[in-house]
Amino acid sequence: MWRRRVPPSNPRARRFGWGIVRRLVGGFVAAVFIMAVASAIFIGIRCYPGSAEQPRAAAAPPADLPGYRRAEAFTYLTLPEWFIVYSADDYARFVESSSPTQFPYARSAAQYWQFYSSACTVTRKAYPFEWGYHMMLGVIGSSFTLEYGLKAVYENTVGRATGWFGHDTPEDAFAAKTAAEYGAFMHTVPWYEFSFGSHLRRLWTDVPVFGPRPVRKLERRFALTLEYGVKAVYGAVIGLATRSAYGPEDLKIFARVDRTDDGLFRDAKVETVRRTAQGSYVVRLPRYEAFTRAALTLVDAGVRFLDVAGNERMLMTVVVPASFVERDVRGGEVIASRLLPTDGRRKRLALRVPVARLHEIVPSLRAAGATIEHLYDY
Repeated sequence: MWRRRVPPSNPRARRFGWGIVRRLVGGFVAAVFIMAVASAIFIGIRCYPGSAEQPRAAAAPPADLPGYRRAEAFTYLTLPEWFIVYSADDYARFVESSSPTQFPYARSAAQYWQFYSSACTVTRKAYPFEWGYHMMLGVIGSSFTLEYGLKAVYENTVGRATGWFGHDTPEDAFAAKTAAEYGAFMHTVPWYEFSFGSHLRRLWTDVPVFGPRPVRKLERRFALTLEYGVKAVYGAVIGLATRSAYGPEDLKIFARVDRTDDGLFRDAKVETVRRTAQGSYVVRLPRYEAFTRAALTLVDAGVRFLDVAGNERMLMTVVVPASFVERDVRGGEVIASRLLPTDGRRKRLALRVPVARLHEIVPSLRAAGATIEHLYDY
């Protein structure tokens, strides 16, 4: 009886294929190791050692309000962390109208470490060394740099080649929409809680598999599947480790304010704790992104901050025209200045400012053409 003959497998081709996979995996592991070592060296040289004592509080924290005082170093150390949030915004805006091939990945990754270095210049001799937080900044900085490095290589080789067929596939549109959702999400929630897994499922269920420009469609589908899949797994691991190490975060922060009236505290974001003997108020404000909005609302209403979490100084970032003269900043000290990676016409300034002069500095900066980007809590 005649049988169809099955051609024998080619051991040489199989070995060649597995050799490529092993080299890719080995290269990735080597890159992770190099980034881990490099970030440790960076932190050791630029950020350590710290001083042994915390600076004195602006006023003695109320004994009956546990958690009132927070370490002042964190207002600076959150700068590189928030830069990743703003980089996600930059990327989302960029890919709305341009190819991801042209995004300045290397410049963006470099600015993370530049802002981190500037923060360490302020903290390394003035505050205790925050071991856990520096470890976290090293991990996320390494991840951010590795991600942007891989994207730069991929987008400027494979992505550039398939881009010759056009960038208007449904996969490109889905990637741009997801980038916008991710950028908005990171302003209020840690990145690792973003639902990359559900977006991966939607990529395969909502976006048509067949259509025009099949080469670009297939390549984008492969790239997005790999990216979302890796981030879903990595995010789950980071989220579990973060919750195990730190537990739930307090989402409120104490402050003392002056020159206000009870009517202002009808704002749901401002929780009145008490009125002091000196006529000022102790309040609680939301942390993170919401802190900036709440604090600026109070400043615009004429309120004067006396301290935030017992601290006299705070970091803020503003976005100004590239021609802005930094010595014109009144009342604050510029600790870092960088052109925006995607817009050389504007730059981001990081300013150390006295908390008690926010009511003067904010209007002065706005009058000079600055956009207040963020007030960094502790």
